[in-house]
Amino acid sequence: GTNKEIIIEGENGFLVNDIDNWIEKLSFLIENPEEREKLGKKARSNAVKFYSIEANVGFLTKQL
Repeated sequence: GTNKEIIIEGENGFLVNDIDNWIEKLSFLIENPEEREKLGKKARSNAVKFYSIEANVGFLTKQL
């Protein structure tokens, strides 16, 4: 799905596929606030860069 196209494992988030993996990654984020902040900033940067209105204005304009 789309998550695999957006998330770069360990760089801007984590992809998990079962409850044990969820617990492991959430525990990691709870115990490592610096990593949590780094992942969050990278994820936001990518979202703005690729998915914001400003990033897609050309495409959106062509659709009108």
